Amino acid sequence: MDWMIPFSLVWSSVPCIFGTQAIMQGTDLMFILFLIPFYMGAFYMLIGRFIKDKLRRENTIYALTENRIIIKSKKDIISLDIKSLNNITLNENTNNRGDIVFNNKYLEDIEEPRKVYKKIIELREKENDFFD
Repeated sequence: MDWMIPFSLVWSSVPCIFGTQAIMQGTDLMFILFLIPFYMGAFYMLIGRFIKDKLRRENTIYALTENRIIIKSKKDIISLDIKSLNNITLNENTNNRGDIVFNNKYLEDIEEPRKVYKKIIELREKENDFFD
């Protein structure tokens, strides 16, 4: 999504230019009202999507048990069996936060991701040893 920021800047400049010209020339109020959805789209792309993402992250809770990983968001609860996890990937940031990705799901922006990653691997191996 690297293209979103340049695109949103271009998108937001269009209604600003047309809106400013319309106001300066005394254009009909209907044209100015017509631009409102474009202003709203520009606001969402420039700022709103970051606010939405922040709120989504704040309202998501992760739990790790001996057998499951539970992801509770505002909309739903996802429960994943640890022994069924494949391709577990750790992505660390410099601020001791990071993501753990598995089965097209992820634990996003968690504290001490390496510690959680090691615990998941340990629990998964413990589960697999039980069946050997």
